[in-house]
Amino acid sequence: MTEAATPRSDRVNICLTKHETYRQLTEGPRAPFKTMKDLFLAAAAVGVKQKVKTPLEKRVGIFAWSQFSTQEDIPFMYALILSFDEPLETLLDQAKMLDILEEYANAGIEELAPDLMSSTRPSLTLVNMVLMSQEANVPGRH
Repeated sequence: MTEAATPRSDRVNICLTKHETYRQLTEGPRAPFKTMKDLFLAAAAVGVKQKVKTPLEKRVGIFAWSQFSTQEDIPFMYALILSFDEPLETLLDQAKMLDILEEYANAGIEELAPDLMSSTRPSLTLVNMVLMSQEANVPGRH
């Protein structure tokens, strides 16, 4: 007898080993992110930009799907999904979207965290990272 697949919850997961990193980057007066949701989306964007996904091992849910804004966050996630040529049907499957974005965020946090956590001014470091990323995309700049 085979076990039925457990349906995915609406919780957004991260790797348990990265939970402390998420906490440090979202709590306290120097934290560069206001919420874990904001950090998750930034990490997913970095993972997508780097074209790197890392499967999650031990998972921990950090917030519910309902925390995503329908006006800002969900369109942003759609744009991320579409940027790496996923089929349009993926946008209709919340579970599939989360599975994909969790893997990109898992890779992206590895890129974001070291500089932000070692900085005495992590918000300024984050702004510099964004600006440097944009400058690299300007035609004629090397």
